[in-house]
Amino acid sequence: MNISYLTIRALTFPFSLLPFKAIHLIGRGCGTLAYYLLPHFRKRTLSNLSLAENLELPDIKKTAKASFQNLAITLLEYPKFARI
Repeated sequence: MNISYLTIRALTFPFSLLPFKAIHLIGRGCGTLAYYLLPHFRKRTLSNLSLAENLELPDIKKTAKASFQNLAITLLEYPKFARI
């Protein structure tokens, strides 16, 4: 078997055992962390949202952070769905 596949399976297996509520809590935390630690992607997201939506800056920032959180939740849910 491919070592990359085995590594990913080993790292994601614990998430398949967690309830969805815990996955969502961890995902929101990881998404918030990514929002602050990845300035390049944060700036791109803020720029794209300002072009696409007619929102005020606080609303754009709130939507951008929620987008990062949603992406993290989605990524953490994949191992859970693989077991269903």
